[in-house]
Formats: sequence, C-alpha cells, structure tokens
Amino acid sequence: MQKFLLYLILANFVLLWLYYHYVPALPLLRSMVVTALLIGYNLLLCRLVLRRARSSSDSYIVYPVVMVSMLLCGSVLHVYLIR
Repeated sequence: MQKFLLYLILANFVLLWLYYHYVPALPLLRSMVVTALLIGYNLLLCRLVLRRARSSSDSYIVYPVVMVSMLLCGSVLHVYLIR
C-alpha cells in the first residue's frame, strides 16, 4: 500500500508539470475542467496521505503533497490571473 501511495505522489508531480506546460494552450472551458480534476485529485491524495500518516509513523509523507498543493495554487493563479 505504501509503495502505491508513493507512486501516486510521484504522479502528482508529473501531473502538475503537465498542467503548467499544457493548460495555457487549451480553450477556457477545457482548462477549467482540467483544473477542477487536478484539484480533486490533490484533495483525494491529501486525504489518503493524512489517513496513512495518522495510522502509522509516516508523517514525512505529508510534505511532498503539501508542496505540490501549494505549487498547484501558484500555477492556477499564474494561469488564470497573471496571464
């Protein structure tokens, strides 16, 4: 289970990179859908990681997810408000 969770966290980094590079080229409605799906994925991953960190002593696993969530917030602000 822990290895699968680590793969989900790595996939989160890849998805964020793909989001940042390809969303500005999409039409507005599609980019909004992709943003909503990525936010939903991050929320589910945060819930899974917090559950895993509480049940065992794996509190270190929370930090990469929080970092990617903050980077996602910055990317969303950059894509929709700054550009």
